[in-house]
Amino acid sequence: MKWYERAKNRLKDQGLTQEDIIAPLNVTTRGAVGHYLNGRREPSQKQLLALCKKLDCSLDWLLTGNENYKIHKHSSNGIISENQNSNAHETYKIGKSSHVPVVGTAQLGDNGYWAELEYPTGHGDGFVLFATDDKNAYALRCIGDSMKPRIQNGEYVVAEPNTEAQPGDEVIVKAKDGRIMVKTLLYKREDRIHLISINEAHPPQSILVSEVEIMHPISAIVKRMRWISSD
Repeated sequence: MKWYERAKNRLKDQGLTQEDIIAPLNVTTRGAVGHYLNGRREPSQKQLLALCKKLDCSLDWLLTGNENYKIHKHSSNGIISENQNSNAHETYKIGKSSHVPVVGTAQLGDNGYWAELEYPTGHGDGFVLFATDDKNAYALRCIGDSMKPRIQNGEYVVAEPNTEAQPGDEVIVKAKDGRIMVKTLLYKREDRIHLISINEAHPPQSILVSEVEIMHPISAIVKRMRWISSD
């Protein structure tokens, strides 16, 4: 089932009409709404988020149909799902407390980079404390403002490579040209991955799947106070 078919079903379930989503889609007529609900036109980032809020569903569910993400808890940016922490500057899960190595720096902007550090495997620029069962978990120090207010300049993100990223997840994407970006995975369609920033001053991006070296979901945002030296 396509996203727009789920949207039409959700309209019916909520007792809404096409006129009710004219404003969220930022169009002026019911006919224009029909272009989106029949798949003839692709919505923008803002339109999708506004539509989810109106339909009271999550972006994850709308794009994937995953019932685990159907109910939506709205945040200021509209993409916080029920299984996420809307106050999350730090998130925690059950697991053995670990010293997760900081292996580099991610630029939170439109042209990200990965500053890999020359340290032995399993070591890096210190560690952050986080409970994880993923033996390959690693952390990056973030610089920039494209993910404000969720990720602040100088905070750390923890990635768990052994978990598959889902739409709506914050992800670390490393391109084959060396760029690394911390973004939100909007959706994957055909041969492209579509990404957005929390900070709307930074435009959405898309990247060819063939150009992606890694895409790992972020399991935690960790404050600077939880960094410890490797000395």
